[in-house]
Amino acid sequence: MTEPSRGQAEDREPQRLDPRTLRRELASLPAWRLSADGSRITRHYCFADYRETIEFVLKAARVAHRHGHYPTMHVGAACVDMDLTTPELGGVSDNDVALAAHMDTCHFVHLATLKQQVAVDYPVGGGGCGGGCGDGCGSPADS
Repeated sequence: MTEPSRGQAEDREPQRLDPRTLRRELASLPAWRLSADGSRITRHYCFADYRETIEFVLKAARVAHRHGHYPTMHVGAACVDMDLTTPELGGVSDNDVALAAHMDTCHFVHLATLKQQVAVDYPVGGGGCGGGCGDGCGSPADS
């Protein structure tokens, strides 16, 4: 049996976060940014290629489905821009922040799995994943 999300476990409605609480919560999620209008949080994820990108999107979709809270994902050739908001509250809720943390864990596990595959597929000195999308976002492949 899968563990329900925080909101589902407490059987309560999501709560919109006030600016002070939101800043405090985002401090523990440094890769996430608040949009200029304050209505959503966003994150840019980088991958080596399209296949890795789509594999992450599928994993992220399963996590979102388990939580019953769905991000907007803009998929590029080697990157994903993810937005989280709670439209019915007109801003960022505690569910958005909780899902952002789960997405970061999903990303970390995805990259760790890929590194294991690369180590098998590409022995030392044999090439492999560059680890970034090359679009200037600051990933290791961009240096």
